[in-house]
Amino acid sequence: MIDESAPALAAGNKPISFGLASEQYTARIAGQYQVKRLQELFALSNETAYVLDPRVFGVNTDAGTHPLKPLTIHA
Repeated sequence: MIDESAPALAAGNKPISFGLASEQYTARIAGQYQVKRLQELFALSNETAYVLDPRVFGVNTDAGTHPLKPLTIHA
């Protein structure tokens, strides 16, 4: 999974975690889905694309039993 709020790949940061996230992390959909229609972008090939964008909120619910192991970036 990609976490958009993870820190950058720089020395001292922990941007990557290893483990089974489904065992310790609970996600819920907050609000309605947004649907975007991309007709002009694919007009030359006579196609239309759709992008479905949900708002998702998550919380750490089981940090002790199934912890994620972070990767620390060193200089």
